[in-house]
Amino acid sequence: MNENGIPTEKTPALVLLNALQNFVISVTQMADPLRRSYNEGSTLELEAEPLIASLQEFVSTIVRSCQPVAPRLNEENNTLAVPLNDDHDNDKELSTILPSVSFGVMVQNMQHYCHISTPLDKKFLVFRDNVSRLLKERVFNAMPIRLLYFVQHGSGLEITLLERESVYTHLESILQQAIIREGYVVNSELDDQAIERLVSTYTRYAILSHTWLRSAPGEVTYGDWNKGRLNVNGPGYQKLVSFCKTVFKDYGLTFGWMDTICINKESSSELDESIRSMYNWYARSSLCIAYLAETGILVNMHNDPWFTRGWTLQELLAPTFIKFYNCDWEKFIEGMDNDKMEPKIVIKVERATNITEDELLNIHEATISRRMQLAAARQVTREEDTAYSLMGIFHVSITTAYGEGGKRAFFRLLQEILITSFDALDLLNWAGPSLEYDSRVHPSGRLPSSPRSFLQRSTNSYLSMGMPIEPLVLTHLGLRIPVLLMPALSTSASSCRSYQPIGDFSATVDIEPIESHHFPSVYDLLDKQISNTDGPHPAIADLYQISLAVINFSPAVGDVEPGSLFIPETCMGIPILCKEKIEKVGAGWDFPIYNIETHKPVVFHLKTNGDEHSRVVHRDKLKEHGIQLLVNLYM
Repeated sequence: MNENGIPTEKTPALVLLNALQNFVISVTQMADPLRRSYNEGSTLELEAEPLIASLQEFVSTIVRSCQPVAPRLNEENNTLAVPLNDDHDNDKELSTILPSVSFGVMVQNMQHYCHISTPLDKKFLVFRDNVSRLLKERVFNAMPIRLLYFVQHGSGLEITLLERESVYTHLESILQQAIIREGYVVNSELDDQAIERLVSTYTRYAILSHTWLRSAPGEVTYGDWNKGRLNVNGPGYQKLVSFCKTVFKDYGLTFGWMDTICINKESSSELDESIRSMYNWYARSSLCIAYLAETGILVNMHNDPWFTRGWTLQELLAPTFIKFYNCDWEKFIEGMDNDKMEPKIVIKVERATNITEDELLNIHEATISRRMQLAAARQVTREEDTAYSLMGIFHVSITTAYGEGGKRAFFRLLQEILITSFDALDLLNWAGPSLEYDSRVHPSGRLPSSPRSFLQRSTNSYLSMGMPIEPLVLTHLGLRIPVLLMPALSTSASSCRSYQPIGDFSATVDIEPIESHHFPSVYDLLDKQISNTDGPHPAIADLYQISLAVINFSPAVGDVEPGSLFIPETCMGIPILCKEKIEKVGAGWDFPIYNIETHKPVVFHLKTNGDEHSRVVHRDKLKEHGIQLLVNLYM
């Protein structure tokens, strides 16, 4: 290289570029005789001869280089060369063989010899700098830490593992070529949209979704690649090569990402960044290749283990475009570019995962409890991954700490969801064991222990639609929740008399307790017998009286008295056992309660004697209906 960055070796490509440069200068001088020296009467035949000769030599060199390439890993530049199929177009991506540094230098030389005006120089520099600025932002903040880069060389495919800095350097050179070649400067397209289109076009990459091999020799890892330990006969190597070939041949992309080789798992900081960024990497990819290694035909697609793994849930939901390939690296269905829009594939996906077509296209429209439900049956190798693999699906980010345990990792995930989600109330739409059984994690009895708690979520709770009167706050005392406390009496205790409500509200509720031998199942809500001066018989109070803490009420809106509350027709209540009567509104942590665990969330229809307007009740009048407002109940 000389001081201008031009290769000193006279390669066919460089000779061609020099000849082309001289020819263009001659053409310019012919059009404007005032520029430098010009021989009047020239027909450019003399100037064209070197160009034609160098072009012939360049093409001959390419043809000679089109020989079968055996798999090899070049230790100097970390490049793997593999053969392409014979039916591949040999002329694809031939332009990448040209030394990219020469294009920018050639343009500068042409501007000098042809006296191109200064305004064009300024436009070029401004546009180039803006493109480089956006490119750097995209590569270092939105793209994976490293990428596989593959390009055809002769009849083979060269695969290189590039770090971010190398990706940026390579793309910056390619983009500068594109600016000249595609006429952005000449057309003065200096607007942000043009820059965005240009950068987006050249930063496209494909991403692989797959299940890891369980048997030796296993996957090709980052360490294997760096040390050159490639078992070319192993299934991991074949998967790597097949992915790169498929992306290059079928879609014309030259960048790809797969977790096995593109993540250095020996670096804890890199692993943490990768896990926290992975959903976005899949979402920003131009295409996700979903490789079902144990399925050959469409009819069996829904049985593939790919649909049962924890990490593949986000890999299915995040990408805009996804294409499913079978065990032989063949498309399940030809034609359609995006299998999320292919009815036959969508049916199979729903059968395997219970994910609807709408959820497949936009999972963030689904409620919190529904997204948890979709993850409930997924399997992971490390228990913490149950929580880590859900970060992107809930738009949250937590640090990774393998060894902390699955419950603690899931608790930290719940913490982030509570403080970042508008519909956080829906996080209580679950049933089953809670985290309070492991006090080392958290004392709350209203936080689930895993996504499996959401398997029996209610679809009629409308918890995602209301806004609580006070924020839900997670403290060392438990989860602070504003509730409407509604006492209830077992129907067994009132079987000898008719049910009479205290005020305008009434309901008969089946709570389906897990400890059915301790608690009756069916209760009359707001029974007048509870409010009698003497109260129910002590035995009845101990065994047959509970309270439902209704959580999905909200401040009343519209032309109503300030301080009014709206009590919905469909209520969700948390069954609790109260050992003492609450005399003070806003009772705190010392209020003795016991959470009654149920098989399903307790959702019931609350009747009213009046019309819909009667569901708007002022705080001061709740007592008339036997209802008590607790703003700070810790559960």
